Amino acid sequence: MRGVRSALVLFVATGLCLSATLVASASASASLVGEVTEFSTGITAESLPSKITVGPEGDLWFTERNNNLKGSKVARMTPTGEVTEFPVQADSEPQGIARGPEGDLWFAEVNNPECGVDGCVSKVGRMQPNGSYVGYTGISEGSQPWEITLGPNGNLWFTEFAVAGSNRTNRIGEINPENGKVEEFELPLPDKGQQGLFGITAGPDGNVWFTEDVGNKIGRITPSGTITEFPIPTPESQPVSIVTGPDGNLWFAEQDSTKIGRITPTGTITEFPLPSYDGEPRAIAAGPDGNLWFAMDNGDIGRITTAGVVTTCTTGIAGDIEGITAGPNESMWFAEYYEGRIGKITATGTGLASNCTGGSTPVPAATPPAAASTPPPQPAPAPPTPATATVKLDGSNLGVRSDVATVKLSCSGTATCVGKVTLTVKSKPKKGKKAKTEIIGAASFSIPAGETKLVRIKLQATGRALLRTAHGHLGALLKIAKASPIPAKTEIQSVRLLRA
Repeated sequence: MRGVRSALVLFVATGLCLSATLVASASASASLVGEVTEFSTGITAESLPSKITVGPEGDLWFTERNNNLKGSKVARMTPTGEVTEFPVQADSEPQGIARGPEGDLWFAEVNNPECGVDGCVSKVGRMQPNGSYVGYTGISEGSQPWEITLGPNGNLWFTEFAVAGSNRTNRIGEINPENGKVEEFELPLPDKGQQGLFGITAGPDGNVWFTEDVGNKIGRITPSGTITEFPIPTPESQPVSIVTGPDGNLWFAEQDSTKIGRITPTGTITEFPLPSYDGEPRAIAAGPDGNLWFAMDNGDIGRITTAGVVTTCTTGIAGDIEGITAGPNESMWFAEYYEGRIGKITATGTGLASNCTGGSTPVPAATPPAAASTPPPQPAPAPPTPATATVKLDGSNLGVRSDVATVKLSCSGTATCVGKVTLTVKSKPKKGKKAKTEIIGAASFSIPAGETKLVRIKLQATGRALLRTAHGHLGALLKIAKASPIPAKTEIQSVRLLRA
């Protein structure tokens, strides 16, 4: 991951050439793992920030539930802490949020957790990066859409937490972003007792996976709607959040049992008890370092490796953290529910910050004893699938608007793609003089696996002059290196640099 380097070369008809270098995160960074920064300016007091995700331009987007209905909002925050809040409908309580295939933000909406006799208004909201809002109904009344994710088929999938009742519980919803059509799939239960569908994520196997907080199960649903459930060994563990890990398995947070669980795509579950302390894991996300990061209801942030090694970091608050996501600056970003803040904790660095402790490997939860017989010899387990990440250019143009070039990159594989794009300009060699190379713009990026992101590169004066010389239109070659994890792999594509 460290020290990977490649070049982007732009060939210009005027005799100049423009190049860009993609560099992985430098190990010489002064940051320590676990350093915490918090942002509150611009966030409405008592707005109850809940779930958080990364938008199409690298900004953080989060929901503000405000259960007193003082004005629920969806908010956008830049990596430097500039916040813009966008109101949604007055009866809405936005909950889970995810980026859609076209770059818009999609979020689940209920009105009030204490539903009246007429039930709750159930909606899925859609917000463009400029704050334009559309609400979609067509969902079972009172079903309480809770968490949402972009599915492998390009549709948005959401859990319906609901209250007990035959007409409004135990469903997974799917909405088509092109036409807003909703389809719901009911759990194959012999009764209608509440199962409490909660977290949801796209799986590594082309299916969608979810947690059953009350039912104490992990569920899997195919794109066609076939549901399979896997009971969790620990009774009443209350699984609340789930994510695909860098090892190709699903990882989930068990709120009541204070464990982190892992389930393979075939349904084998392993549980890792967390160190003994007062927190309960509420949310979990894959980090840029190839580990899993989880948020606690006591304000702590934890990290667990795919081998089960746990580190915990205090944040200085004692309140609930409801949402966590991998974001820019090789950090995890989280929503402080009662404190009304957004926090950032560094995920990579040269050491461990003083507010962090751990490095212990918990003993996995015991499985039921086998029958008293001599089992046949078993083959050695296959080694874990290594994490992969390949970053490629999406499209064939680099747009320029207001002296900022935008590079659209996509990250495929199972790990986050992390790196740095650097634009350089090389003049035409003159008699007796070598060509001179100057940096004209640079930008870092962090792209979760399976996502596409616009990386913005601010052009310096040299680059702006080059564009004017070439009348805003340059032919180019783009060489992109995979930045995380190693080993490196490069891709070369022809592109054009166009002034919008």
